[in-house]
Amino acid sequence: MSLNDVITLNVGGVMLTTKRETLTKYPESKLAKMFDAESPVLSSLPMQKDGSFFIDRDPETFKIILNYLRSGRLNSQISKMVREDLKIEAQYFGLKDLEQRIDDLMVKFNVLGNIREVDR
Repeated sequence: MSLNDVITLNVGGVMLTTKRETLTKYPESKLAKMFDAESPVLSSLPMQKDGSFFIDRDPETFKIILNYLRSGRLNSQISKMVREDLKIEAQYFGLKDLEQRIDDLMVKFNVLGNIREVDR
């Protein structure tokens, strides 16, 4: 197994495909521990008959997480409700950097109003 392995996830019934490298970008996170090739957690993940790994979380919010892991950017045009859901998911997956970005975005949005994007 390598970082270039392509992994298919079934997140709440929606199929998503990414690389192991993306999921393990933050080694301290729950996602990294779930998909690190050396982790005992990987063997305990529920694998579907089609070879995908099932994650019982909201697929729309998880898509935002994947995009953040890929690009290091968080689009500020997401609604307050989505930001709140995203923060819950960031906490669940132990993505402290994303959690901080959301907090920063909320503060900047409250202070400045219309911000396009918070860069990494």
